[in-house]
Amino acid sequence: MARNRTGIFSGPACSLRGFRRDYTEDDDDVGDDNDNGGPEAAAAFFEACPPDAVGPGEDGDPRRDVDSDEETYSKGRKRRFHSNSSSQSPYRSHKSSLSPKGSASYCQSSGDEDSEGKEEDEDSRDHNHDKDSRDHNDRKHHNDDIDTKSRSSTSTASSSKTVCMLGSRELDEEEFYEDGWKELPVILLEDILVLLNPKQRHYASQVCRPWYEIFYSPRVWETFVLLERTLTRRRFNLYKGYQRELCPRKTQLCFMRVGCFFKRIVVTPISDYYNLYEFLRVLAAYLEYYSDFPMPLLHTFRFTFACESRGVNGVAVIGTGGNILDKVKYLLGTMQQMRHLAVNQLLLDVEEVPGLLAAAARHCTESLLSLELLNCSKIPLPICEVTQFVQLVKLKLSPQHLSEEVILLLGGTQLRQLHIVQDAYTCPCDPVPGEAWKLFKEMAPHKRVFLEIEGLTKTPLMLQPHAPVRGVIFRTPYHRLQPELTTWLVEYYGKYLEYVVQEALPRNHGSRKFHERADASFLRLVRECPKLHTLVIRERISLATLLLLAKEGKKLRWFIVRKNALIKKCEWPRAKNWTPDFHRWLRTHGRNYDLAFDQVPRILGYKWKPYVDRTFKHVRLHIE
Repeated sequence: MARNRTGIFSGPACSLRGFRRDYTEDDDDVGDDNDNGGPEAAAAFFEACPPDAVGPGEDGDPRRDVDSDEETYSKGRKRRFHSNSSSQSPYRSHKSSLSPKGSASYCQSSGDEDSEGKEEDEDSRDHNHDKDSRDHNDRKHHNDDIDTKSRSSTSTASSSKTVCMLGSRELDEEEFYEDGWKELPVILLEDILVLLNPKQRHYASQVCRPWYEIFYSPRVWETFVLLERTLTRRRFNLYKGYQRELCPRKTQLCFMRVGCFFKRIVVTPISDYYNLYEFLRVLAAYLEYYSDFPMPLLHTFRFTFACESRGVNGVAVIGTGGNILDKVKYLLGTMQQMRHLAVNQLLLDVEEVPGLLAAAARHCTESLLSLELLNCSKIPLPICEVTQFVQLVKLKLSPQHLSEEVILLLGGTQLRQLHIVQDAYTCPCDPVPGEAWKLFKEMAPHKRVFLEIEGLTKTPLMLQPHAPVRGVIFRTPYHRLQPELTTWLVEYYGKYLEYVVQEALPRNHGSRKFHERADASFLRLVRECPKLHTLVIRERISLATLLLLAKEGKKLRWFIVRKNALIKKCEWPRAKNWTPDFHRWLRTHGRNYDLAFDQVPRILGYKWKPYVDRTFKHVRLHIE
């Protein structure tokens, strides 16, 4: 029994049985208006009344769950079998099937007829026996012909037979599908269900009883991701036709049955703001209803607002605010002991920003370890409230939320990593003055700063002069390493730079001309940045540049390049410190893929090979 803050008892705890049956995304409850509820009935969503525990029947006994009652299921199956066999049997007499009389009276009346037709039956019995023997011989010859044909077909197809390995046993393809899935370890089945969305998990749970039990495994529901059609139903709109709207009943059942397993809740950008508001409302009411925290494992919450709306006039960028902002603040106030929090793309007005983190600081001041705030305001506005989390280790901010005061306050905290992230919604602003960064380095010499640019943006990277930048990360498909940018990186961060990473695949093809490529820029970074140990290149370079980078980068521990971006060329002129033999070796190996790929691991001293595009697009940098 659990008591809410208003003193209302919630009733008995709910079992997990029945959630799989009710958790379907294509449940078309057209015309069911009782599921919407209102703000005054928010607490009523979470009264623990399992759907399978329906009221008592006519006899006063509670109804049993059909899915769990094996005896009832077996009886029903036996009853169906006998009824089907009796109704569809080809050996029933025509008279018995059409007789309106009962079985007892029919047997009594038919007894008189048996004495009259006894001689007739004895004469016809021999004739029927001969006929049955002839039919049996015909069927035997026919089956022999089929067996010979099947043996010949299997002998010709034996060379293309598929063989599967399960442990130390060798199984045919048919045997694997019959027995292999039954012996598959539980942990592998859990990994498979993790990759599926809730609707596909529901379909998988209908395969067999073990899969039904794995459907309720805690590992399967560690991460809950809210997408456009998650927990929705189809509802007819008079003007727009059928629309997808969030079903409060499905959301309630989801939280009550598997909400205790949630570790991460991720709200992706949803274009339907009504569904987004309803989800936040139901989740906040669920967390507020119980006195103790109903999601004890929850430690991560990520919320990203869809600030882009596409219409007839094109793409419009709008901000949050109003009821959605109030629900976000209310929801952050109900979450306890959170360790990772991300609130992005709100684009608020200046007067709406100050109270954003006040609700989160109510219960998470000493537990929050990482915080991400991107583009909370439409104009440059410093946010000093990020310094009230005393245990904060990692902070991601947009450059428009930084100032001299924020930098100096962060210098006195336990912060280890400061990521300055720039994307397509970042408004133009001025960088922090270099004097503040110099004082920041004196106050906290071990703190690390990273410059990141992501999204579909073509704006140049905003540099922070004289900041202790340890890494520069490009997560946009449009940016290239220009010679001017390389010069500023070497001048400002040459002593500290450790990471230069280009993630994702480019949208445009690089030039094949040497003076238009970035070969010289990468080689300059490797030569003039002594602490550089991670280099990821997605741009087009030559095999000769690859060999020079491996030769000069003696401290490279992670060296990743795209195999599709390597060209067989050696356009480097001979340098003064190069011997004729080295220049000849460079020209020879720079024009052969196999020779170059054999020399690079020998120079680096560890196993190395270039990444194909299919593998390179999944490369992600995780800094601990």
